This record gives sequence, structure tokens and C-alpha cells, in this order.
Amino acid sequence: MSKEALYIGIMSGTSLDGVDTAIVAIKGKQIRLLDSDFLSYPDTLKRDVLAICQGQATSLKSIGELDHKLGKLYANAVESLLAKSSYNASDIAAIGNHGQTVFHQPDGDIPFTTQLGDNNLVATLTGIDTIGDFRRKDMALAVKVRPWCQHFIATYSATANRRKLFSISAALPTCLCFSLMAM
Repeated sequence: MSKEALYIGIMSGTSLDGVDTAIVAIKGKQIRLLDSDFLSYPDTLKRDVLAICQGQATSLKSIGELDHKLGKLYANAVESLLAKSSYNASDIAAIGNHGQTVFHQPDGDIPFTTQLGDNNLVATLTGIDTIGDFRRKDMALAVKVRPWCQHFIATYSATANRRKLFSISAALPTCLCFSLMAM
């Protein structure tokens, strides 16, 4: 029998309104949502992300700085979630961080995707092991849409309000990775 473990999922979407986080408990194939939170994007960070996402010329310096700023934002989002919950960093086995998509080209001769948000910084600032780069793995596997994601949304969208649904969906990358590891 597998032991229950707690994980945090982080998700920021293309709306750039903020960062959704969720704490989930996983035991075998069973997944329970324990808590969730939302942290708004600061206006300056939203502007910086849009400056890179909309096809303007950029530099490696700008991308690196944005990667760092997003890493700090994600760490702050985790700290905010933990502060409102009954859990501590020491209770959490790991964080799954999707990252902020700044470019996505799934089709063509060279399919690729780019997500920013320094997972090493998240791990260092929170003291919790952090994994990410889920979408790049999807690209390597040529996965367009994950069936579990469609099932999850169909199951919960009828009963959850929009913000709650997106907060819960923050846990999906974590749930997938850690559920597969438990199998």
C-alpha cells in the first residue's frame, strides 16, 4: 500500500492575471485537493511577459531576468498558499511548476515550446524540491492535449466556479507526474 504524500502544483496561464496554486494529497491513484490560492501578477511583470510573448525583439538578458522574476513570483505564491493553509513547507514532498509559456510552436519542422520561471529559485526560496518543464516533455512525446486534463475539466466544471476550477487545475501537472511515479 502506498503512503499518502502532499504536493503543490503551480500554474500561470496565458491570461496573465496571476498564479494559481494548489496543495494535493496523493495516495496511489487517489488524488484529493486540500487547499488552493491565487496570487495576482504585478502589473510590471505582466507587461514584461507580454513584451516577450508578443513577438517583439528581445535579448537573452531580458529573458533571463524575466525567468528570475517569475521564479520569485512562484515562490511567493507557494508561501502565500502555505500561509493560508494548515501546512508547512516540511509537509510538502515536492512542487510541480508548469511555468509561464512565452512561446509555443507545436507544429512545423521544429516543434518547441518555451516556459519561464526558474524552478531552482523556487526550490531554494521555498525549501521544497521543485520539478517543471512539463510542456517540453509533451512536445518531445508529441502530446497535443492530455486526455486526463479533458476528463478532469469535464468532471469538475459543472460544479466548480471558474476561479476554483483554475485553482484546482494548478495541481494537474503535479498530479500527473507524481501519480505516474506511484504506479
